Amino acid sequence: MKEVKMEFTKQQLEAINHDDGPALVVAGAGTGKTAVITQRIARLILSDKARAEQVLALTFTEKAASEMQQRVDELLPIGYLDTQIMTFHGLAERIMREFALDAGISPEFQILNEVQQTIIMQEVMASADFKYFSPQHDPFAFISAVKSSISRLKDEGIDAFEFSKRVSKLKSSGEGEENESMRDLSKIYSKYAELCAQKNSLDFGDLLLKLQHLLKNRKSVKSELNGRYKYVLVDEFQDTNGIQMDIISSLVGTKQNIMVVGDDDQAIYRFRGASVQNILGFRKKFKSSKLIVLKDNFRSGQNILDSGYDLIQHNNPDRLEEAEGIDKQLMAHNHPEASVIISEYANKLNEVDSISEQIEELIAEGVESNQVAILLRKNNQIKSYILALQKKKIPYYVHQDVELFDQKSVKMLVALSKSITDPFDSVSLFGLIMSGFFKTFDKHELIKMSALANRTNQLLSEALIEEGAPDWGNEVVEALKKWREMVGDYTSGELLFIALKDVGYLKNKLDLADTSVEAAMDIQYMTDFFKLVKQFELVSDDPGLMELCKYLDEIKLSSADVMSEISPLDNEGVQIMTIHKSKGLEFDYVLLPELVEQTFPSYARAETIKIPAEILDPGSGDHYQEERRLFYVALTRARKYAYLSFTSDYGQKRAKRPSRFIPEALGKDWEKLTKKVSGQTSMNELISSFEPVKSSSSKDTLLNRLYRGDWLYLTTNQIADYLRSPKEFWLFHVLQLPKGPFHTLVYGSSIHAALEHYYKFKLKKRPISEKEVLEVYKNAWKSEGFVSVEHEKGLFETGQKSLINYMNSRAEDEYLPIAIEQPFELQIPEIKTVISGRYDIVLESKDGIEIRDFKTSRVKDQKAADSKAKSSIQLGIYALSWEKLQQKPVFSTSLEFVEDLLVGRDLKIDNEKTWEQIRTAVAGIKNMEFQDSGQSFVDFDKLLI
Repeated sequence: MKEVKMEFTKQQLEAINHDDGPALVVAGAGTGKTAVITQRIARLILSDKARAEQVLALTFTEKAASEMQQRVDELLPIGYLDTQIMTFHGLAERIMREFALDAGISPEFQILNEVQQTIIMQEVMASADFKYFSPQHDPFAFISAVKSSISRLKDEGIDAFEFSKRVSKLKSSGEGEENESMRDLSKIYSKYAELCAQKNSLDFGDLLLKLQHLLKNRKSVKSELNGRYKYVLVDEFQDTNGIQMDIISSLVGTKQNIMVVGDDDQAIYRFRGASVQNILGFRKKFKSSKLIVLKDNFRSGQNILDSGYDLIQHNNPDRLEEAEGIDKQLMAHNHPEASVIISEYANKLNEVDSISEQIEELIAEGVESNQVAILLRKNNQIKSYILALQKKKIPYYVHQDVELFDQKSVKMLVALSKSITDPFDSVSLFGLIMSGFFKTFDKHELIKMSALANRTNQLLSEALIEEGAPDWGNEVVEALKKWREMVGDYTSGELLFIALKDVGYLKNKLDLADTSVEAAMDIQYMTDFFKLVKQFELVSDDPGLMELCKYLDEIKLSSADVMSEISPLDNEGVQIMTIHKSKGLEFDYVLLPELVEQTFPSYARAETIKIPAEILDPGSGDHYQEERRLFYVALTRARKYAYLSFTSDYGQKRAKRPSRFIPEALGKDWEKLTKKVSGQTSMNELISSFEPVKSSSSKDTLLNRLYRGDWLYLTTNQIADYLRSPKEFWLFHVLQLPKGPFHTLVYGSSIHAALEHYYKFKLKKRPISEKEVLEVYKNAWKSEGFVSVEHEKGLFETGQKSLINYMNSRAEDEYLPIAIEQPFELQIPEIKTVISGRYDIVLESKDGIEIRDFKTSRVKDQKAADSKAKSSIQLGIYALSWEKLQQKPVFSTSLEFVEDLLVGRDLKIDNEKTWEQIRTAVAGIKNMEFQDSGQSFVDFDKLLI
């Protein structure tokens, strides 16, 4: 084991050294639960209790899984490749693709995101006659509520068929409206499931539901997985739902080697379907389980912990402390000076400005700005604090996704779409021209002509070409006419890209993005919009621009959240976020403003669609208990000081009352401890509160998306792409412009999917028919990027023939597979870089190990095939990583050209050359050297379509 200097408490060591059987580790805030989990994983592997691939650790986010993986890697010596650390959905996807045929689905299913779910749900709502869910003026008003209800049903393992059965057994009550709504919901659920199946698609709920059914109905699969995973660990167990609990129980089987780690006092995701009852009832389900309580807190001072403990006592008796008869009062090991401070302000502006002044004073005293956090209950509270910090020029970072349709570059694309498809939409045309989409226009003239057109009941497009109109007006109208003539010939994404290219808008933005962070962000938002368009095209029967505009309107009507993944890029500065976002983080100074009733705790919202208890157990869980746990989480983020504040005047008619959580945390004498801050809001302050918020991002932080902490994370493809063209690396991997689609990519990925399936059966020494392989190939195929129908048909048939020839030629191959599509991560501490990749296939023969990539491109002869293999950067990294991680030599690397039935080999493994290539790429990326040598040329046909 690598030397990691850590000292553990008796209870932590008890958890780390736990061997077989079930265990519940109750880990309070700041008690080092992640260290316990990672240390136990390392100990199980290094003590030969289990191989790396036999230890399964589950958590809830990719970020948490990645951080846990990195910690385990630091504890294990080089050579452990297969540690199984992932999210529940990542596990479900992996198992479902492996056992797809056993589950009765195609292994090439696509996973729907929220927008795609909404699009399919729109089809459902538009194509059926519903009695209850049919508002006349807004046919899609129920979509968000219906999606939420179906998701809840899936969280509890109730599929469309089971739901229909339960609805049919409902007894009539009152006027029968409740039953009518359930009958409608059953129809919608069944139709939605049917459409998803037709489109070979699963949503996130389906992944877990299908896995649950697979484990229940296929005993051979369950038995194989029970043997595969000898030990199961679950982090943040308090956040699991019913179906996740069922899956965990099935995976551990009779051995019951399961350790769950969590804290019922930090269960804050009930709104996502999490059930705190899972952790409260764990020892009833696993009766022989060991109970370990971690009480030593290494984060917060005792005064903060005591306030949190006094608060959370108000959730009794529905807590583990009472249910198990244990003591959960945390003991501090740091910050004896810590305290909780409470202030009352005259009004909201006084509160906001005083908080910014307080932060200014802290920074002036030497406090690092990123150790100060403003935690808020709701997203809509954030803006005023950003503005206050901006006025004082205090750097900040907002942990918040942004609404995609609110971004200027996306508004431009929506206006472009509507201007092309609706000549009568003068509002969209005005917005399109005003956005600067066209190179030449005059704002003064445009405003004057638009006002005149409104006054005379004329279309703006007509006013732009009247006698006396400016030359640029005619150019705009002619361009729109040109694009309208293309509407039936191109998909929505293709046509929008053509328009961007015609006016030079995209090229201009790309040129500016080299020096302007605003232009780079515009491209990012445009990229997200084009991803949305691609999602629409994949699930819609009509991918044209007319249909896209219809769906964009319906998505807005349905209240679906379309968020951009992009947040401000500079993570230095004062941290601003909602409390839910703060889970797992910690800061020296935490400010909790606006602590009043109906804000925190918030309103208890009733469910839009109430599902009867006979169908779905509503479960226990009081709204105010959940809010109290959220307040507890917020308080325990603070190491040294927690500043609480409120005012009775938030600009409303009725004065606000202080939050009930204040006296619960600080005691009945809390008012004596409260500092009253008087203040008068000036007219100037009131007016300036309307000042728009500006971005605080800077150019040198664009690379942050490639970092986790201070480690650079790259893929083998990214290294190869950088060495080939730094400019394209900048465009595709930093700015993240999507590529394609190209028919070659569709063809290649479909062949890869079929070969992966073929070799997985070969690896397990199970027979697989030619028909099954061709079925996988067919399901992986997408009709994108082809010149014509004939072109697509010809290439599809070529692929079928190639696969048949390939399987026949490899029937008696001396090379036997030992790994298929196996992922890896190679840590390089000296340059703080992690390289990840995936081996297509690892083979073994009498000569030794060979790592091979499949290629669907063509080569002339054996000499050309060998040459390509010898010059492949990726193959070099594969060989280097295998030797470092597995501590076994690689005899050769190869490229297999499937159509030509040729294998190009490199028998000389030159790790020194590969190391040098990696160092060159990493140094160039870290130094932001993104200009190609010689003349830089970017093929715009690779972008955005």
